[in-house]
Amino acid sequence: MSAGYPLSLYLDCMPRPRTFVPADESTMPGLVASNIRALASRRGLSQVQLAKAMGMSARTLADRWWGKTQWQLEDLDAAAAVLGVTPWDLCTPDDLWRARRDSNPQPADP
Repeated sequence: MSAGYPLSLYLDCMPRPRTFVPADESTMPGLVASNIRALASRRGLSQVQLAKAMGMSARTLADRWWGKTQWQLEDLDAAAAVLGVTPWDLCTPDDLWRARRDSNPQPADP
């Protein structure tokens, strides 16, 4: 460090760890984000793969994936098509439709 500069100036310039708080699943945006994350995981799709299949940037998907920004209606249609569900399924608590869709659960299913 150079003499004459306060330590706080250096500390302010250092990167800070990013803290993440997942979206609250009791809200509609949080529920949608949670359902999309769960369905993508079950189908073996990463965020990047889902973004590419939906025709959006990985950054845009990441913001929606974690509930930082809300999903747009046209994005719900695209996500539902890629994930093999309806847009309604993305907006419904998963325990209401999971049993209907998974009539033959496998040991790997949660």
